[in-house]
Amino acid sequence: MVEHDKVLRHGLQHAARGRARSSEPTPEPEEGSMLVSPAFWLGGLLSILIWVSLAAFFGFL
Repeated sequence: MVEHDKVLRHGLQHAARGRARSSEPTPEPEEGSMLVSPAFWLGGLLSILIWVSLAAFFGFL
């Protein structure tokens, strides 16, 4: 936890630029992996079916 009186006395200090960055490149996230996932498609289909059934129940269809 931050000691508030210490922060007020010294102010906020940022890390040195050389120390904050790593020399190793960060791996790129996989693009499009969510669209390939079956859970994404099953969840979307289930959501659409729930909305259609609610619309039919309340007489909008």
